[in-house]
Amino acid sequence: MYFQTTFAHIEGNPNLREPQIQAYRKVKEYFEEGNTVPALVNLPTGVGKTGLMAILPYGIAKERVLIITPNTTIRGTVTDSLDPRYEHNFWWNRKVINIPQNLPEVIEYEGNPNALSHAKIVITNIHRLMQHHGSSLLKKVPKDFFDMIIIDEAHHSPANSWVEVEQYFDEAKIVKITGTPFRSDRKEIVAHEVYSYSLGRAMVKGYVKNLVKKEFIPEELTFRVDGIDKELTVDEVLAIKDQDWISRTVAYSPHCSASVVKRSIEIMQEKRNATGVPHKIIAVACSIEHAKEIKQLYEENGCPCSIVHSGMAPDEIEMAQSDYHNDRTHAIVNVGMLGEGYDHPYISIAAIFRPFRSKSAYAQFAGRALRAIPDAKDPSIDNVAHLVYHSALDLEELWDYYKKEQQKAEIIQDLEKSPYKSEDEEDDDDRKEREPSKVDIGIAEQSEEYRFSVDTFIDDENILREYERALEESKIKTDEAVESLKEKGIPITDDLIKLLQGSTFENITKSKRPDLELKELRRELTVFVQERVAEIIMNKGLDPKAPAGEIAIRFGKPRDKEMKLDGFCVKFINDYLRRYIGYPREKWSIEDYRNARPVAEKNLDYLEQRI
Repeated sequence: MYFQTTFAHIEGNPNLREPQIQAYRKVKEYFEEGNTVPALVNLPTGVGKTGLMAILPYGIAKERVLIITPNTTIRGTVTDSLDPRYEHNFWWNRKVINIPQNLPEVIEYEGNPNALSHAKIVITNIHRLMQHHGSSLLKKVPKDFFDMIIIDEAHHSPANSWVEVEQYFDEAKIVKITGTPFRSDRKEIVAHEVYSYSLGRAMVKGYVKNLVKKEFIPEELTFRVDGIDKELTVDEVLAIKDQDWISRTVAYSPHCSASVVKRSIEIMQEKRNATGVPHKIIAVACSIEHAKEIKQLYEENGCPCSIVHSGMAPDEIEMAQSDYHNDRTHAIVNVGMLGEGYDHPYISIAAIFRPFRSKSAYAQFAGRALRAIPDAKDPSIDNVAHLVYHSALDLEELWDYYKKEQQKAEIIQDLEKSPYKSEDEEDDDDRKEREPSKVDIGIAEQSEEYRFSVDTFIDDENILREYERALEESKIKTDEAVESLKEKGIPITDDLIKLLQGSTFENITKSKRPDLELKELRRELTVFVQERVAEIIMNKGLDPKAPAGEIAIRFGKPRDKEMKLDGFCVKFINDYLRRYIGYPREKWSIEDYRNARPVAEKNLDYLEQRI
């Protein structure tokens, strides 16, 4: 019962991020309602998935917890963050657990079952659970060994090996976490989504970098095709070949690649010179030989470059990454080796030298550059990520995914500053490629001319009663903890008593104070309305800062020359909610907020239909 009896400072912890606390609460509520279908949480790369995995078991699980990762790279990253032997472990670093003896026992399962019974948390990758392996965890423990299973990068979970795990541990609470809620094979993730945090909002909050595309567009692009004596234009090639052929040819063209190499170096140098932060380039190639060519291009242009691919020995890969991490090289070219789970804080330029046909693979690669730089000297420079690639790689459709999130971020940011709110609403506090045997390509040539497209509610009597009761329970628990420590012969000091008082007080008051719950519900409703309004305006192709004018009249509202469209939409929903609840929002109860959510959803759908 460790996870039920150990205090973890989650609610109200200023060292945790908004989406971590909100996702924790939603998962907890979901399982408290008796649901047995796996819960799905969608957090963008860089927002804090590992931290969420660290806090999820507390108050939800009873016995052991299993964390499953899709590969050893991610397993190593998760284990490093959750290793209680080191001061940087997430619980201690974020003050979730402030008594060292209360940190959980964690093991990394690699086939030896001897230590399993001593662990509170077991971390492994999916390959250690496959039934056909003799060391499979499914052959070493009973079905009820784990009370909770957390699946990282859950977009892998529809695969057969993952399904076997879910079927074996069929009584465990299963939580699936992903930053990529789509799969290249279009299979759905079997789970009920309980929480999602948009990339646009993560950008607004500064959890991830803003994203900019730099697309190299030559004024003229021609091709040589086997069996044809003359150079062909793009349109002439499309009459005999397909777009994939053009993309592959451009990807393998040294001439085309050189332009992307030069531009990515220029951006890196601009950033380094401006702030002194050691910005880095990560590049992706089509094949091992292609990666070697790209590496050579970087070095010919004065940029020291590492390379990693499946044909290298482990110590060679380790050395290449070490050179990159320690700034001995400024760029690293990879072939399917540095995808999901790979992290280096100073990556801010992602150079693409291969076509992507899968949104999942594209998003995973772009995500390597999205993590915010912790020691940014100038966030407006340091925390901007650049995607650089040749226009003929045909990546526009995939870029639209990020472009929409960027647009949504801009709308949300404006809405958070918007004066157009209901009269009672107040401001809240405030992310192995196979070597082709033979590739059908031609020769691409391009012109030298080119361009780049670039607060408190304590006055309520019920709340006061709950608060006073919480204080009394806190005192009782503190006294019990002191007596327990005395029985164990541990010296009791004033500092220790203060520590215990803080722990028990936070444990009770943070989880039982209705004022905090009211504030959080209010924030959730505000965020939900803003994000839906941003999506509606963006999907309709409307200008959020255009006058509301005719649209306001359509909804029976007076024409207001000063009212902008985005502000009108938010105000329309908020005004309706006030009329529905019957009170200003400052007088809403917890139940009022819960009742308001489905009403807001219904009226946002109505708004979308009529706008």
